[in-house]
Amino acid sequence: MTEVQNQITENPPKFEFSDTPSRILIIEDDPTIHSVIADPIKNTFPYVSFYFCTSGEEAWQKAQQETFDLIITDWRLAGELSGLRLVNRFRSHSHYRHIPMLIISGYLQEADFNLMQEFNFTSPLLKPFRAQLLVRSVKDVFSEARWFFQQQKNVAELLQDLKDEQDMVRLDQKIEVFLDSCPRPVPMLLLCSRLLREMFSFEQASRFAFRAQQYRPGALNVDCELGKIFLGLGDVQQAEKHLKRSFDRSPNNLERLCDLGRLNLEELDTDQAQHYFNRAAAIDPDSEDAQHGLTLSHQLDHFFKHNNPSNIPETFAGLLNAIGVGLIRSGDLEGGINHYQAALGYISDHHVKALVCFNLGLGYLRFSQYDDAKDWLDQSLKHWPEYEKCRCYLDRVRKCLAVDNQKTLYCDDGAAGDDDDFPNETLQAEFEDESLSPLDH
Repeated sequence: MTEVQNQITENPPKFEFSDTPSRILIIEDDPTIHSVIADPIKNTFPYVSFYFCTSGEEAWQKAQQETFDLIITDWRLAGELSGLRLVNRFRSHSHYRHIPMLIISGYLQEADFNLMQEFNFTSPLLKPFRAQLLVRSVKDVFSEARWFFQQQKNVAELLQDLKDEQDMVRLDQKIEVFLDSCPRPVPMLLLCSRLLREMFSFEQASRFAFRAQQYRPGALNVDCELGKIFLGLGDVQQAEKHLKRSFDRSPNNLERLCDLGRLNLEELDTDQAQHYFNRAAAIDPDSEDAQHGLTLSHQLDHFFKHNNPSNIPETFAGLLNAIGVGLIRSGDLEGGINHYQAALGYISDHHVKALVCFNLGLGYLRFSQYDDAKDWLDQSLKHWPEYEKCRCYLDRVRKCLAVDNQKTLYCDDGAAGDDDDFPNETLQAEFEDESLSPLDH
């Protein structure tokens, strides 16, 4: 299971954790408070550099331009990007979720506090606070993040050679050794679970999540992880139980709202799906997951209104593909592309993702956008390297781009232009309209 190692290295943290923080971003809309926060930290860590922002919008832009190893933000930020939105955005984005955060507020509701407890190394600090408490909080949250980062590297090494059940047994034994000396067993177990879940090894992931549940029954972050696993396994009843139980205690977690939207989307309950996606979009209008979910739910509504139930594909993936095929073949390239891009987040199987990317490539190909076609065909092969039909198209697109002779794509006789059968019959059932060949028309 070397894909686990690849998953970890695809979006690595932008820095190695040192013993102490060196670059701190402070977000506070009252500039007079900046020194109140910075000075005590500077006295303890004299070599630290501070960067100040007075709004969430400014902070988000700064975070995309600079590298920080600690973020301190006020919870009640003025402006569109509030503390709630900003924290959700950082924690739902793979490039920033590793950065420790200290959240300062004069008052926290129970739901706010629960939300912070769900995230690793995200610690609240109530106003008014003493300088010593501020410094101690900085040390604690930074130490937690440094520990977690090191454990992630250790777990990556353990998972990189995971191939079969025997390897899984050996992994369990090695994890036991870690747990014996681990001050935080639950985060360690949830880390293993998350990494396996992200590689679609849901059964293996559940073993670690259930062990975490034994340590902390009813813990919010454990419930949420189990909900994600059951969602991946297709066990709607169990997924809904765990996700809704987490939602009741912490209703402002953007990722979970999107998970609940996805759950209802796969059950074809578009009204309830839109309810959750709208709540997620209200927290962060720029959330791609929320916007993609709304796109799909609206398109499903439209599809159901204009199609006979007997013509609706049996599988959710097949249904998404049928909508994309219809949009592109009707000439709505932009709508079809947007639909397929949204659909990619709702398909877990690598082979099926490869077919979606293939259809995206052929969609661009129909409209002579060869560079974009090549990019998506490349993506298709990354998901499924043995996908020969895609490789044939990609080779021909590359030749056309190289010799600047696009007509050969439509004139050349070759196997790639045929609607050949899938190597895997189950995939043929999922995506009957996989081929959108321009040679067909």
